Amino acid sequence: MNPASGEIRRVEGVPWWIVVGGLGALIAYPLAFTMPFHQHIVIMALLYGTLGTAWNILGGYTGQVSIGHGVYYGIGAYTAAYFYVNFGLSPWVSWPLALMIAFVAAFVIGLPTFRLRGHYFVLASVFIAEAAYIIISNWEMVGGAIGLEYPIHRAESPLDALWHLQFHKSKLPYYYGILTLFVASVFVSWRIRFRPLGYFLKAVSEEQDAARSLGVDIARYKMVALLISVLFTTLCGMFYAQYVMYVEPVSTMSLIISLEIAFIAIFGGIKTLWGPVLGAFIIIPVTELLRANFSGHIALDQSAIAEGGIGAWVDYYMAGGGGNVDLLVYGLLIIIIARFQPNGVIGFFHRFD
Repeated sequence: MNPASGEIRRVEGVPWWIVVGGLGALIAYPLAFTMPFHQHIVIMALLYGTLGTAWNILGGYTGQVSIGHGVYYGIGAYTAAYFYVNFGLSPWVSWPLALMIAFVAAFVIGLPTFRLRGHYFVLASVFIAEAAYIIISNWEMVGGAIGLEYPIHRAESPLDALWHLQFHKSKLPYYYGILTLFVASVFVSWRIRFRPLGYFLKAVSEEQDAARSLGVDIARYKMVALLISVLFTTLCGMFYAQYVMYVEPVSTMSLIISLEIAFIAIFGGIKTLWGPVLGAFIIIPVTELLRANFSGHIALDQSAIAEGGIGAWVDYYMAGGGGNVDLLVYGLLIIIIARFQPNGVIGFFHRFD
């Protein structure tokens, strides 16, 4: 827009000054909040914001609702871990290999499944993700169900720590690393929306037959969207492996991971730039705080219930009990959004726009 016209320049409905201010706040956050747990919450929100944004390029813009992105996330995590644990290979060296493996997997999975539509494509992605999980869980070369644990490297200098991507005294390098990847994913997603590629993807999403009749190569643009989505998802998997220094099937390649990636974007609002970001920065802090404060025990002793009644339950939760409360809140949020705003959280903001 022309600044002389008095209109405020916007990025997908959000004024530029808010976007710049939000980025500035993210940059300054770990300097103001120095506790590791506080930094961890935002690191995980940025990680899932990147994953949701990547998923949205395929599931939102292109309309291919995949519940199998955990495969590419797991490929990134396992490639980084396997080559570091067994060969001492830095992720700076192994990332091209991880992307190559992920891209090959994307072609092998995408070429046949893109012929499917609607719920058939969704079911195919679920079956593929579950098959990959079973294979990894039983593959001894990558640790089977136990997984791979990183050896601790005591860096002799900052450059040495950077090469190994192991930082034991501060979370700041991890924070700014995932922030960079997050900004890159949002920028790419924004550029796609207002380029010819974005219009082709929208045509594929809304009416494939009509787009094909106009000469749009449906399979080509679906694959382009998948590869861009896979690129960021795989890099996120590599980051996660370096961050937690341990990978195993449940936390990297299970169906739950695939569902969480998709849910972040769906909860915030698919087919929008800011929906996945909004979803991540609502869901992740809530679940992380609940997990930290209310998932300390699995069950309350029955004798305590008989003696204390409701007071026993109150004392139990106040003391940090309540296993899987975060999952219950997860489900409650799904119900609320499905009932009141099927377009996602961002739909509430559009009402007041």
